[in-house]
Amino acid sequence: MRIFINKLGINSFKLNFLSSKHDFKIGEVYVSHSNNIGYINKISVNKKFQMAGNGSKILNDAEKFLHNLYNVNTFKLVAWQHTIGKSSLLCDFYFKNGYIRDSISLKESSYDDGSLQYDLIPLIKRN
Repeated sequence: MRIFINKLGINSFKLNFLSSKHDFKIGEVYVSHSNNIGYINKISVNKKFQMAGNGSKILNDAEKFLHNLYNVNTFKLVAWQHTIGKSSLLCDFYFKNGYIRDSISLKESSYDDGSLQYDLIPLIKRN
């Protein structure tokens, strides 16, 4: 997997992940940092490449990027989960990758986009 980095602002980046053999886009993630804390947003994996470990690889590579370049050892994100259906799968993905619920800095809340309701669950990981 190859990574292409787009700088979006002073402390924010978009990491694009492409397959090594072909230029198929596997996924992307937005990252930023402030005061030695890394923020991870909008992880997405192309449907064709899901359920093959690519989401974990993208997440881990984003953490390594922030750690190696900016000495970040704490990572935060907010998981958006549907309140119906397979709602635990997203948090299970982050738990599997070492994240825990962040009960100190943010409180859980919800968001209704008019058709679906989401639980917003703050998560944190410390290395």
